Order: sequence, then structure tokens, then C-alpha cells
Amino acid sequence: MELDAGPATRAVRPGPVAEARVAEVFDGITYLKGAALLAMLESWLGEGVMQRGLAAYVAERRLAPATAGDLWHHLGQAAGRDVSAVATSWTDQPGMPLVEADASCVDGRTQLRLRQSRLLLPGASDATPASPTLWRIPLRVARGDEARALLLEAAESRVELAGCDTRPLLVNAGGAGWLRVSYSPALLARLHPAFVQLPTVDRMVLLSDSFALLQSGRLAPAAYLRLLAQLPTLHDASRAPLFSLALQHLDYLDDALFGSPAQARLRAAGRALLGPELARLGWSPRVGEDAAVGRLRGELIERLAAFDDSAVLAEAQARLVDLLGGSRRGAQASIRASVLKAVGTQANEAEFRALLTGLRNSEDDEDRGMYAAALAAGRHPGRAARLLEEAVGGRLPSGTATSLPGLVAGQPELAELAYAFSQRHFDALARLSGSLAMGQRPWLLPGAVGNSNDAALAERMVAEQRRRLGDAGVAAAARVLAQVRLRAALREREAGALAAALEGWIPLR
Repeated sequence: MELDAGPATRAVRPGPVAEARVAEVFDGITYLKGAALLAMLESWLGEGVMQRGLAAYVAERRLAPATAGDLWHHLGQAAGRDVSAVATSWTDQPGMPLVEADASCVDGRTQLRLRQSRLLLPGASDATPASPTLWRIPLRVARGDEARALLLEAAESRVELAGCDTRPLLVNAGGAGWLRVSYSPALLARLHPAFVQLPTVDRMVLLSDSFALLQSGRLAPAAYLRLLAQLPTLHDASRAPLFSLALQHLDYLDDALFGSPAQARLRAAGRALLGPELARLGWSPRVGEDAAVGRLRGELIERLAAFDDSAVLAEAQARLVDLLGGSRRGAQASIRASVLKAVGTQANEAEFRALLTGLRNSEDDEDRGMYAAALAAGRHPGRAARLLEEAVGGRLPSGTATSLPGLVAGQPELAELAYAFSQRHFDALARLSGSLAMGQRPWLLPGAVGNSNDAALAERMVAEQRRRLGDAGVAAAARVLAQVRLRAALREREAGALAAALEGWIPLR
């Protein structure tokens, strides 16, 4: 969704694609957005209608060519609705909508006002369409036990609900819509105190939308942090996935705030939120534990190490000997990769050499990827340079070798180093990366910019990419440039406000 709200997105159905650029459509817009749009249509039409339409489509086009229009035709026949007009508004134009919601009480009834526009994240001004972009948006509006399904087709719409009360009102209830919702301050004032009572999916949607609005400058950091502070008060199945989502957000903010005083406060707040959660889960899985909890444990170990948590770093280092070259069985197997990565963040020379030996001696891709990620988690420039030399040393399979600059650049302070290495060794890395059309060559330079918030570095990369690859490298370079500009804009705009909001911030217990 972040990509789709930026300047480097495209339509799900982009039209003819040149052979040299065919890999560009094997991406999240085709697969993740495409899947989400089908799920949104199913939510709007109903499961039974969707199944009947799909069955008719498959039967009628059996062993024959098919188009998107064939699918929309059969879904429309099953539904008795103009499915094509709705579906093509999503598949045939780029981007995604922002729905702004406000409500007031008029003559004893709630007047809900909805306004749609294209969501454009900072740095996306060149993507602004000449005329307003509209979608036909299936929405589910909910307030307590009441729910209303509607199709938002105009730029502005009004919906009338019975009565006036202070119950939280949800737009995009159930989260099926591919959109972001921006609530007015009055509606947010109802939603935030009720966060822990919301259905699980709606908690996920509200936290995710709030972070996207923080990225875009439409929501104050303090408002997002009020939701984040409530995560430890959850005691149901939503806790693990919500913490995992929060970890992604904190990871992003850490990269965006690199080089600013706010980064230290963010890391302290992260330790305050995440440390007790790891202590609650423990380092070993429990019998019957949910898979999401197991994943969260590993994520917590990695992020707390990245946030310089001394207790986690010490525990990880104590486990290193047992885990080096260890079995994939037993209690520690599920956290092996995470513990090694935690050690890698502040590895000393002996630990670095042990991890490097593991990388060189590993016999399968999974182990090589694990050791590569652990080695690249460090911030020591000299050791990072030694790791980068492994990419062209001839000892590693091509896939592992070409991944190393991008992994090293995951540390913003090492992005310049990784990019200079990739530029210097571009021809050797290109030979390892496979064909221009389907290999990783278009991502060698963009990937080496990593998680930087240095827009000047990204702009240099774009110029070099065009010089080396021409049009075949434009899409990859543009996507990374948009990501870097977004991080840079967030730092410039929000670093001060985030630092102020984080001062004295305490998660609820």
C-alpha cells in the first residue's frame, strides 16, 4: 500500500510490457494488490455470488484464452450488478484512495460525510493526476451492532444513520477495502479510547491507517503513539499480530530518523514497549503456542538488539556457541536466525569471524541467508567492507553473493559504503545476477541504497542506473527513490514532533 500511494506505482493491468521490463510486473502490485482487490470484490458481492461467478467463468473459458473482462462479465451476471465498472476503476488506474470521514448530529440523526481523493505520500507530487481520480469504493460502515454496506462513487457522499450517539464509528469496517481512512478529530476521539474493544481486524486497520497517515503528514505523531501505548493491554489473539505490525512501524521510523536526536528517544521507547513483551513470552516456545507468537518472539529479539537492549544482546551472545552450526531441532531452532542476527548487530572480531565461517561453510540457502543477515546486521564499517568482498570472492552461490550489498545497506549508516561497492563491482555483480529481464540486475544499484534517508544518494543512484541500464532500470530506481524521499520527508517534518511526543512516553500495562 505504501508503494501504491507513491509516485512509482502503476496500474494492476498496465498494458503491453516490453520484454526487457517484464520482471517489473512480477511484483506486489500484481500479486498483493491484485489479491486484495479480489477479496474486496468478494466482500462486496458475497461469497456465494463470487463462487457462482467464478464457476461460470472457469466453465465458459475452459481450455481457452481469457481476459479480465470475461471474469467481470461472469461475476456481474451472478451478482446482477455492474461489476466491470467497479473492478476496472481499481485495476486500470494506478494508486489508491484516501477516504476522509466526518460526522455530525442533525435533527436526531447522524450525518456521515465521506470524501475520496487519491492518497499521495510526500515526494509523489509528480504523480498528481491532471483531473481528480475516482474509484467506485465498496465500503462497510459500522457503529456498534449496526452495519451498512454502500458503494462510494462520487468525490463526496453523505450517509444518514439512525440516532446520534458516541459509539465509535468505523469506515472500512472489516478491512476489506484497499484504501486508507482519515477520521476527523471528533471521530478519532471516540475510536482511540475504544481501541481494545474493537474487532481484531479493525484494530489492525486503525493502527495501519494511522501509521500511513503519520507518514503522509496527515496525523500527528502523538495520535499514533496513543494507539501504540495500548498494545500491552490486549489479551486476545490480536496481540501478537498487532505487536508484529508495531515492530514494522518502529523499524521504519528508526531508519527514517537516522541521524536525528529523535532516533535515540525512539529506541528507548521501543525498548520500553518491546522488552516486557519478550520477557512475557520468554525465549523458548511453549506447548501449543500459536505460530504468530513464535514469529513475534524472533522479531522481538532482532528489534530489541537493533535498539541496543543490553539484556537481549547479552542473552544472545551467551547462546552463540550452541547455535553456530547447530541443529534445526530443539527449543532454540525457532529463534536461531534471530539470535544470530542479534549477535551480529554488535559482534566483536571473534564473533564476526565465527559468523563468516558459518556463511562460507553452509551447505544450503536457508543457512547461508541466515548467516548473511546476521553479518549484515552489524554497523562496523571495516567488517561490513570485508563482508561485501565476499560478494565477489567466488566462494558463494550467485543468489547469496548478489544479496550482500542490499543486506549491508539495510543499516542506513552503511548505505554509502554498500552503494559505492555495488557501483565499483557492478559488472561482476551483473554477471552473477542473471538475465536483464528476469534476473536481479535492475535491483543491484537500487538495492544497495537500502533503508537510507539520504535523498541525494538515491538521486545519484537513479542517474547511474539510467546510464548503465537505460529504460530497463527505470522502475526499480524510481521505487527506491520514492521510498528514500518518503523517509527523508518524514524525518524533516516529524523528527521534532516525534521527539517531543516520545519524551516521557510510557506504554500502558
